[in-house]
Amino acid sequence: MNIIEKTQEYRKSPGLNQSKLNQVRTGFKKVNVNDGMKLGNILEVEMCYPELFDDLFVIGKVPKGKGADIIKELVEDGVSLDEMTDEQIKEYCVDFHEGRSIDSRHNELLKLRQYYEDLTGNSGKTLVDKKSVDIVRKKLATTDHRFITEGAIFQEWIKFEFMGERCKALLDVVNYEWFDIKSTTKSLLDWPSSVDQFGYDVQGYWYDMAVKTVYPDIQFGGYYVVPVLTNEPAKLFKWDLQEAESKVIDLVNLYKWHRDNNVWYSKELHDNEIINLTKTNWGYRI
Repeated sequence: MNIIEKTQEYRKSPGLNQSKLNQVRTGFKKVNVNDGMKLGNILEVEMCYPELFDDLFVIGKVPKGKGADIIKELVEDGVSLDEMTDEQIKEYCVDFHEGRSIDSRHNELLKLRQYYEDLTGNSGKTLVDKKSVDIVRKKLATTDHRFITEGAIFQEWIKFEFMGERCKALLDVVNYEWFDIKSTTKSLLDWPSSVDQFGYDVQGYWYDMAVKTVYPDIQFGGYYVVPVLTNEPAKLFKWDLQEAESKVIDLVNLYKWHRDNNVWYSKELHDNEIINLTKTNWGYRI
Protein backbone atom coordinates (compact mmCIF):
# COMPACT_ATOMS: atom_id res chain seq x y z
CA MET A 1 0.00 0.00 0.00
CA ASN A 2 1.54 3.33 -1.03
CA ILE A 3 1.39 6.47 1.08
CA ILE A 4 -1.64 7.93 -0.71
CA GLU A 5 -3.62 4.68 -0.39
CA LYS A 6 -2.54 4.33 3.24
CA THR A 7 -3.78 7.83 4.08
CA GLN A 8 -7.10 7.26 2.30
CA GLU A 9 -7.69 3.96 4.10
CA TYR A 10 -6.81 5.57 7.43
CA ARG A 11 -9.39 8.32 6.88
CA LYS A 12 -12.10 5.79 5.99
CA SER A 13 -11.36 3.50 8.92
CA PRO A 14 -13.45 3.73 12.12
CA GLY A 15 -11.82 4.75 15.35
CA LEU A 16 -11.28 7.66 17.69
CA ASN A 17 -8.31 9.77 16.64
CA GLN A 18 -6.49 12.87 17.77
CA SER A 19 -8.46 15.08 15.36
CA LYS A 20 -11.76 14.11 16.99
CA LEU A 21 -10.28 14.78 20.41
CA ASN A 22 -9.20 18.21 19.22
CA GLN A 23 -12.74 18.93 18.00
CA VAL A 24 -13.99 18.08 21.48
CA ARG A 25 -11.25 20.20 23.06
CA THR A 26 -12.23 23.28 21.02
CA GLY A 27 -15.97 22.86 21.44
CA PHE A 28 -16.39 21.72 17.80
CA LYS A 29 -15.29 25.07 16.49
CA LYS A 30 -14.78 24.89 12.73
CA VAL A 31 -11.14 25.28 11.76
CA ASN A 32 -10.45 26.92 8.38
CA VAL A 33 -7.21 26.10 6.62
CA ASN A 34 -4.76 28.96 7.13
CA ASP A 35 -1.44 29.77 5.46
CA GLY A 36 0.52 27.91 8.13
CA MET A 37 -1.47 24.70 7.59
CA LYS A 38 -1.12 24.98 3.82
CA LEU A 39 2.64 25.48 4.06
CA GLY A 40 2.80 22.60 6.54
CA ASN A 41 1.14 20.21 4.08
CA ILE A 42 3.63 21.16 1.37
CA LEU A 43 6.53 20.94 3.84
CA GLU A 44 5.69 17.39 4.92
CA VAL A 45 5.54 16.13 1.34
CA GLU A 46 8.71 17.94 0.25
CA MET A 47 10.60 16.66 3.30
CA CYS A 48 9.47 13.06 3.30
CA TYR A 49 8.33 11.99 -0.17
CA PRO A 50 8.98 14.75 -2.74
CA GLU A 51 8.55 12.24 -5.57
CA LEU A 52 4.82 12.26 -4.81
CA PHE A 53 4.40 16.03 -5.07
CA ASP A 54 2.73 15.89 -8.50
CA ASP A 55 0.41 13.11 -7.29
CA LEU A 56 -0.78 15.18 -4.34
CA PHE A 57 -0.66 18.81 -5.49
CA VAL A 58 -1.37 20.96 -8.51
CA ILE A 59 0.07 24.47 -8.76
CA GLY A 60 -2.37 27.20 -9.75
CA LYS A 61 -4.16 30.35 -8.64
CA VAL A 62 -5.72 29.92 -5.20
CA PRO A 63 -8.33 32.55 -4.26
CA LYS A 64 -8.85 33.51 -0.63
CA GLY A 65 -11.84 34.51 1.42
CA LYS A 66 -15.11 33.01 2.56
CA GLY A 67 -16.32 32.32 -0.98
CA ALA A 68 -13.24 30.20 -1.68
CA ASP A 69 -13.76 28.27 1.57
CA ILE A 70 -17.35 27.53 0.54
CA ILE A 71 -16.23 26.33 -2.90
CA LYS A 72 -13.88 23.83 -1.25
CA GLU A 73 -16.75 22.55 0.89
CA LEU A 74 -19.00 22.18 -2.16
CA VAL A 75 -16.37 20.15 -3.98
CA GLU A 76 -15.69 17.96 -0.94
CA ASP A 77 -19.43 17.35 -0.48
CA GLY A 78 -20.08 16.76 -4.19
CA VAL A 79 -22.54 19.66 -4.54
CA SER A 80 -23.07 21.11 -8.03
CA LEU A 81 -22.23 24.80 -8.19
CA ASP A 82 -24.84 25.34 -10.93
CA GLU A 83 -27.62 23.25 -9.39
CA MET A 84 -27.52 24.41 -5.78
CA THR A 85 -30.96 24.61 -4.19
CA ASP A 86 -32.05 27.58 -2.09
CA GLU A 87 -31.70 25.42 1.00
CA GLN A 88 -28.16 24.45 0.08
CA ILE A 89 -27.24 28.08 -0.51
CA LYS A 90 -28.62 28.95 2.93
CA GLU A 91 -26.72 26.04 4.50
CA TYR A 92 -23.34 26.78 2.94
CA CYS A 93 -23.63 30.59 2.99
CA VAL A 94 -24.80 31.13 6.56
CA ASP A 95 -22.25 33.90 7.20
CA PHE A 96 -21.46 34.81 3.58
CA HIS A 97 -22.98 38.15 2.51
CA GLU A 98 -25.75 37.66 5.08
CA GLY A 99 -27.56 40.83 4.10
CA ARG A 100 -27.92 39.82 0.46
CA SER A 101 -30.53 37.72 -1.30
CA ILE A 102 -30.05 34.04 -2.05
CA ASP A 103 -29.51 34.81 -5.74
CA SER A 104 -26.88 37.41 -4.92
CA ARG A 105 -24.95 35.02 -2.69
CA HIS A 106 -25.13 32.32 -5.34
CA ASN A 107 -23.88 34.73 -8.00
CA GLU A 108 -20.87 35.54 -5.83
CA LEU A 109 -20.01 31.85 -5.71
CA LEU A 110 -20.44 31.52 -9.47
CA LYS A 111 -17.68 34.10 -9.92
CA LEU A 112 -15.36 31.43 -8.53
CA ARG A 113 -16.35 28.92 -11.20
CA GLN A 114 -12.77 28.47 -12.44
CA TYR A 115 -11.61 27.59 -8.92
CA TYR A 116 -14.50 25.13 -8.59
CA GLU A 117 -13.55 23.49 -11.89
CA ASP A 118 -9.86 23.40 -10.97
CA LEU A 119 -10.67 21.56 -7.75
CA THR A 120 -13.14 19.12 -9.29
CA GLY A 121 -10.91 18.41 -12.29
CA ASN A 122 -7.79 17.39 -10.40
CA SER A 123 -8.99 14.14 -8.82
CA GLY A 124 -8.64 15.18 -5.21
CA LYS A 125 -5.29 16.93 -5.57
CA THR A 126 -4.72 19.98 -3.40
CA LEU A 127 -4.45 23.23 -5.34
CA VAL A 128 -1.49 25.30 -4.09
CA ASP A 129 0.02 28.56 -5.27
CA LYS A 130 3.57 28.69 -6.65
CA LYS A 131 4.67 31.24 -4.04
CA SER A 132 3.91 28.81 -1.18
CA VAL A 133 5.78 25.98 -2.88
CA ASP A 134 8.79 28.24 -3.49
CA ILE A 135 8.82 29.37 0.16
CA VAL A 136 8.96 25.78 1.40
CA ARG A 137 11.56 24.63 -1.12
CA LYS A 138 13.81 27.59 -0.36
CA LYS A 139 13.63 26.83 3.36
CA LEU A 140 14.36 23.13 2.91
CA ALA A 141 17.36 23.94 0.72
CA THR A 142 19.10 25.21 3.87
CA THR A 143 17.69 22.57 6.24
CA ASP A 144 19.42 19.22 6.81
CA HIS A 145 16.65 16.86 7.94
CA ARG A 146 18.28 13.57 6.97
CA PHE A 147 18.63 12.45 10.59
CA ILE A 148 14.81 12.32 10.73
CA THR A 149 13.85 11.11 7.27
CA GLU A 150 16.60 8.65 6.23
CA GLY A 151 15.41 5.05 6.53
CA ALA A 152 12.09 6.14 8.03
CA ILE A 153 8.56 4.83 7.67
CA PHE A 154 6.24 7.67 6.64
CA GLN A 155 2.54 7.97 7.46
CA GLU A 156 2.63 4.97 9.81
CA TRP A 157 -0.97 3.92 10.54
CA ILE A 158 -1.53 2.29 13.93
CA LYS A 159 -4.69 0.90 15.52
CA PHE A 160 -4.94 0.54 19.28
CA GLU A 161 -7.42 0.52 22.19
CA PHE A 162 -7.74 3.05 25.00
CA MET A 163 -10.40 3.35 27.70
CA GLY A 164 -12.53 0.78 25.89
CA GLU A 165 -12.46 2.72 22.62
CA ARG A 166 -11.17 1.64 19.23
CA CYS A 167 -8.51 4.23 18.38
CA LYS A 168 -6.17 5.07 15.54
CA ALA A 169 -3.20 7.32 14.80
CA LEU A 170 -1.31 8.32 11.67
CA LEU A 171 2.27 9.32 12.40
CA ASP A 172 4.45 11.45 10.14
CA VAL A 173 7.80 9.73 10.68
CA VAL A 174 8.93 6.59 12.54
CA ASN A 175 12.51 5.31 12.52
CA TYR A 176 14.79 4.96 15.58
CA GLU A 177 12.42 7.44 17.25
CA TRP A 178 9.08 8.90 16.21
CA PHE A 179 8.73 12.48 15.03
CA ASP A 180 5.95 14.85 14.04
CA ILE A 181 6.62 17.59 11.49
CA LYS A 182 5.21 21.07 11.97
CA SER A 183 5.67 24.35 10.15
CA THR A 184 5.19 27.78 11.63
CA THR A 185 4.84 31.17 10.02
CA LYS A 186 6.01 32.79 13.28
CA SER A 187 9.29 32.83 15.15
CA LEU A 188 10.36 29.71 17.02
CA LEU A 189 10.16 31.84 20.16
CA ASP A 190 6.39 31.85 19.73
CA TRP A 191 6.04 28.14 19.01
CA PRO A 192 5.87 26.83 22.59
CA SER A 193 2.60 28.74 23.06
CA SER A 194 1.18 26.71 20.16
CA VAL A 195 1.55 23.52 22.19
CA ASP A 196 -1.29 24.60 24.46
CA GLN A 197 -3.23 26.55 21.83
CA PHE A 198 -3.45 23.67 19.37
CA GLY A 199 -3.28 20.75 21.79
CA TYR A 200 0.07 19.42 20.59
CA ASP A 201 0.74 17.97 24.04
CA VAL A 202 -2.45 15.89 23.70
CA GLN A 203 -1.47 14.88 20.17
CA GLY A 204 1.98 13.83 21.37
CA TYR A 205 0.64 11.63 24.16
CA TRP A 206 -1.90 10.07 21.77
CA TYR A 207 0.73 9.24 19.17
CA ASP A 208 3.10 7.89 21.80
CA MET A 209 0.43 5.50 23.09
CA ALA A 210 -0.09 4.26 19.55
CA VAL A 211 3.63 3.79 18.88
CA LYS A 212 4.15 1.84 22.10
CA THR A 213 1.56 -0.77 21.05
CA VAL A 214 3.67 -1.72 18.00
CA TYR A 215 7.18 -0.45 18.79
CA PRO A 216 7.55 -0.53 22.60
CA ASP A 217 11.19 0.55 22.49
CA ILE A 218 10.76 3.58 20.20
CA GLN A 219 10.77 6.90 22.03
CA PHE A 220 9.42 10.37 21.23
CA GLY A 221 12.04 12.10 19.10
CA GLY A 222 10.31 15.45 19.14
CA TYR A 223 8.21 17.87 17.13
CA TYR A 224 10.40 19.01 14.25
CA VAL A 225 9.35 22.61 13.80
CA VAL A 226 10.33 24.46 10.62
CA PRO A 227 9.89 28.27 10.67
CA VAL A 228 9.17 28.86 6.99
CA LEU A 229 9.03 32.67 7.03
CA THR A 230 12.05 33.48 9.22
CA ASN A 231 15.78 32.80 8.94
CA GLU A 232 15.76 30.65 12.07
CA PRO A 233 16.89 27.03 11.69
CA ALA A 234 14.43 24.17 12.21
CA LYS A 235 14.47 22.84 15.77
CA LEU A 236 13.28 19.81 17.73
CA PHE A 237 10.93 20.52 20.63
CA LYS A 238 10.61 17.82 23.29
CA TRP A 239 8.86 17.59 26.65
CA ASP A 240 7.48 15.01 29.06
CA LEU A 241 4.49 13.60 27.18
CA GLN A 242 3.19 11.93 30.34
CA GLU A 243 2.11 15.35 31.61
CA ALA A 244 -0.78 15.26 29.11
CA GLU A 245 -2.20 11.93 30.33
CA SER A 246 -4.92 13.49 32.49
CA LYS A 247 -5.93 15.83 29.64
CA VAL A 248 -6.34 12.89 27.27
CA ILE A 249 -8.40 10.91 29.79
CA ASP A 250 -10.69 13.90 30.35
CA LEU A 251 -11.11 14.44 26.60
CA VAL A 252 -11.92 10.78 25.92
CA ASN A 253 -14.54 10.86 28.68
CA LEU A 254 -15.96 14.07 27.20
CA TYR A 255 -16.01 12.47 23.73
CA LYS A 256 -17.99 9.54 25.15
CA TRP A 257 -20.49 11.98 26.68
CA HIS A 258 -20.98 13.72 23.33
CA ARG A 259 -21.34 10.42 21.50
CA ASP A 260 -23.76 8.92 24.02
CA ASN A 261 -25.91 12.07 24.06
CA ASN A 262 -25.53 12.70 20.32
CA VAL A 263 -24.63 16.32 21.09
CA TRP A 264 -21.98 17.73 18.76
CA TYR A 265 -21.46 21.22 20.10
CA SER A 266 -19.85 22.58 23.24
CA LYS A 267 -21.06 20.81 26.38
CA GLU A 268 -21.32 24.15 28.19
CA LEU A 269 -24.28 25.02 25.97
CA HIS A 270 -26.17 21.79 26.63
CA ASP A 271 -29.36 22.30 28.67
CA ASN A 272 -28.29 25.85 29.56
CA GLU A 273 -30.97 28.44 28.81
CA ILE A 274 -28.71 31.26 29.97
CA ILE A 275 -24.91 31.40 29.75
CA ASN A 276 -23.39 33.56 32.49
CA LEU A 277 -20.17 35.06 31.17
CA THR A 278 -17.41 35.88 33.65
CA LYS A 279 -13.86 37.13 33.25
CA THR A 280 -12.64 33.54 33.48
CA ASN A 281 -14.92 32.02 30.83
CA TRP A 282 -15.37 34.99 28.51
CA GLY A 283 -13.17 33.59 25.77
CA TYR A 284 -14.13 29.91 25.87
CA ARG A 285 -14.55 28.41 22.45
CA ILE A 286 -17.94 27.51 21.01
